[in-house]
Amino acid sequence: MKTFIYRKHLDSGTPFVRALEEAGYKASKENGLFYLFDCENVGRRREYIKDILSRMPGFIYPHTPFTSWLWDGPYQALPVQCNFVSAPGHKEIMRRYGYKSRVEVVGFPRCEVREFTPTTGTKVLFVPARPRKDDGRHARKDQAAFDFLMKHRSRFESVTVCHTEGRDFVGDFTPILTDPKQVTSPADNMRDLVEQYDLIVAVNTPAALAVAIGKPTIFFDGDEAPETNRGKPAMNYDEYREILCYPLQLSQMDIYEVLDTREAPNQAVERWKADIIGGNFDGGKVVEVIEEYL
Repeated sequence: MKTFIYRKHLDSGTPFVRALEEAGYKASKENGLFYLFDCENVGRRREYIKDILSRMPGFIYPHTPFTSWLWDGPYQALPVQCNFVSAPGHKEIMRRYGYKSRVEVVGFPRCEVREFTPTTGTKVLFVPARPRKDDGRHARKDQAAFDFLMKHRSRFESVTVCHTEGRDFVGDFTPILTDPKQVTSPADNMRDLVEQYDLIVAVNTPAALAVAIGKPTIFFDGDEAPETNRGKPAMNYDEYREILCYPLQLSQMDIYEVLDTREAPNQAVERWKADIIGGNFDGGKVVEVIEEYL
């Protein structure tokens, strides 16, 4: 049996592992022909990764749908054989800030990519960012988005808030408590939840899933430089802001523009979707690239 060492991050790498298993490989915690992981860390974990990469080829799968910026300062990039990304916009982002390892586009691994579906419904799903240690910026943006929805509550049939521990909102809404670390397939769970609503107001992976399956979607994180959970921002964000930043930002919209997003595809969003979400996942290409180095 051909084995590889796999570092798991929630279910982010599951499609990559599945593709490799279908090609006759098996994931292992200790021994293998190559190392499949999601990103470099700091401290002792980083030294462990460096040691593995000194002994075998390394390949990176996307930590989240948006982390092509992650090697733009917060983490010093370790040399790997290939960094897999979902869409050409990510490859261009990494080129602009000077990422040196090979980058290959392999499609969106989190779910099937579908065309935009218009709706006249007004059931809203609001998914705030997960609380973090350096939470001031995200908490403010979460609260501002929630306040907007409550201000215009009469325009919506319902507002559902899917949140984790640490977020306390007050208003006329239905809460759903979630913890992606406590379920087997958080991406599948979130996609199934998103399917039930007409308008999605979210950020991060939930927002990416919503766009991918064709739901009317609005982000609320603005166009500030993204940060790691240690508060370290991307250094050259202005070089690729227009690629990574989602075109529809709640802070720049009124209620009429928000409701209009349900009616027809937005051309700026469709371009962003092609650049950042991409097409359906191509597991065969992943296997082909990896086998070039074995």
